[in-house]
Formats: sequence, C-alpha cells, structure tokens
Amino acid sequence: MKQYIHTRNERSILVDPLVDGSPKNRGLGLSPIRKKFTLIELLVVIAIIGILASMLLPALSQAKKVANAISCANNLKNITAGTMLYANDFSGNLPYIWRGGTSPVTGSLWTLKTAEYLGLKLPFAGWVPDKIQVFKCPSDNVTVWPGRRTNHHLGKISYCANLAVMDIDTVDANSDGAKAGRNIASIKKGADTIIFAEDHNGGNAMRFSGDALACFNPGFTYEYTKQNKSKINDPGKRGYHSFGNNWAFVDGHVKWMKWEDTVYPFNLWAFDK
Repeated sequence: MKQYIHTRNERSILVDPLVDGSPKNRGLGLSPIRKKFTLIELLVVIAIIGILASMLLPALSQAKKVANAISCANNLKNITAGTMLYANDFSGNLPYIWRGGTSPVTGSLWTLKTAEYLGLKLPFAGWVPDKIQVFKCPSDNVTVWPGRRTNHHLGKISYCANLAVMDIDTVDANSDGAKAGRNIASIKKGADTIIFAEDHNGGNAMRFSGDALACFNPGFTYEYTKQNKSKINDPGKRGYHSFGNNWAFVDGHVKWMKWEDTVYPFNLWAFDK
C-alpha cells in the first residue's frame, strides 16, 4: 500500500515500501524489504549441494589414493638409498635378510640394518613409534598379528626384500644357488632387477617376519605374498595401488607396475639376466 511521508520541509514524498531498493526508500534511509526463501527453494539448493558433493567425493578419494601411492614410492626410494649406503660400508655387499639358524628377533633382520642408515634409532625391544613411517605404506590398512605385538617385535611394515638379491646368510631360501646379500657388482642389470616390493601382510613386522622376504619361484613358501596363489586370492598380486604396486630396483629407481609385468615377458626378480 502506498503512503505519504512528510519530511522536515513538510514536502510530501510518495513511498512504496513493497518496491525493493526503491530510490524513494533509499532517500529516506529506509531498509528495503527482502523476500525470504521458500521451502521448495531451500530443498532445491540442498539437492544441488548433494549432487555436487557426490561428484566431488570420488575425485577426492582418487586423489588420496594417488597421494598414498606417491608417498609409498618415496618410502621405497629412501629404503633403497639406505640399503645402498649399508652396501658401501661393507665392500658392496647388500645386507642378508636374516641370519640363518637364529631367530630374526636377534636384530639381524634387513629392516633393522637399513634403519640405521635412515637415521632411525630403534630400541631392541618395544613398539616402533607411529612417527616412524618410512617402513609403512599409507595404503596398508592391515593390522599386525597379535603375536607380533605381544612379543614386542615392533611395528607393522609394508615392504619385503627380493630373495634373489638379499637371501638368508647361511640358507639358500629360494634355491637359486646363492646365499646372503649379493655384491652389487654381481648384479649386471640393476635397473631391471627388483630389490624391494610391497607386502601388506599382518605378519610383516619390523623385528620378526617371515613376510619380510619374497621371491618369484612357484612352489616356495616365499613366493611373493602368498604361495601359489592367483590374483583372485592374493591381494599382493592383485595390487595395492589401482591394480598395481610400487617396485624398487637395485639402481635406486621405483616404478609402479602390475605384478604380472614383473614376471613376463622378463623375470625382473632374477639377478642373472
């Protein structure tokens, strides 16, 4: 409804309060009347937000998976670099996986030897603090077995060594004619020879683990993550990162590959190519 308002000089000004932003209203310092959202409009806005969120969340999830794979690859690069520093101090000889005839809990496991060259001071017994992440892939959600935790064999790790390159010191565990860690000079094609792989297994612990070693030798206990298993029932062969894994090579580079590509057409596990 229109109405007249008298100003100080008694002039009458026609004001329409229903017109939002009317010059007459602004001239008088009156606030314009704002229209409120209806229930239908609010529901439409909520629906649009829901649609946008459903489109965005998968992208964020994929981005997180990519970031985890990159972090895992960096872990393997650091582990390989630490292992090579060890070899430099021992005339080019790589560390053995563990000392045969003794329990790996004695501190002979390759992870403990490499850790020293990564600046990690690990206690002889006890649990590895969560802040030590270089041996743990961010995508590894497998819980360490209770027995590993109860017996203080330190924390869950996500990586294993290739038996063809780093064997048990007194045992030829994969029957390839060699024991212990090889001398780097004997590995002619380091860029084509795997040294470390991923193994997200509940038994893979820092100080004691039969899962800290692997090979490609069908029929052997240490055949990658599960003996004589296919991709259907072996998550390691199926792949931890978008149907593939990170693989570290003797020359220091890390590459994402599907498991079958490490075996065919060339066996990247064997050292004598």
